[in-house]
Amino acid sequence: MRSVLVVEDEALIALDLACSLEALGYRVLGPASSGEDALRIVERERPDLLLMDVTIKGTADGIDTAMAITAEHPAKVVFLTAHSDPVTRRRAATLNPAAFLQKPWTARQVQKVLADAFSAA
Repeated sequence: MRSVLVVEDEALIALDLACSLEALGYRVLGPASSGEDALRIVERERPDLLLMDVTIKGTADGIDTAMAITAEHPAKVVFLTAHSDPVTRRRAATLNPAAFLQKPWTARQVQKVLADAFSAA
């Protein structure tokens, strides 16, 4: 079973994502609300994919956190964002993420993005 770490600091959004992912058959890790929480979970659980909000609590944002995680652990990254400004997109694009999901999204969009991410080589 593929595992997905949800990194989202909005509790209701994280819960909604977790429920949607579990219904799709993924093993859900977290949620983590900060980069520090995410790093701890990754060390313990080694997720297959990071569903990473760009704006999270803590000293590092989601992009910096994803950079730190993927430097040590080969996980795919899907960024969640309400920020579609060019600077944020360029920073995130340096990680070659599997996808960007613009908030708000639908459960069907999440399903398609994760299926595509896991089917990509």
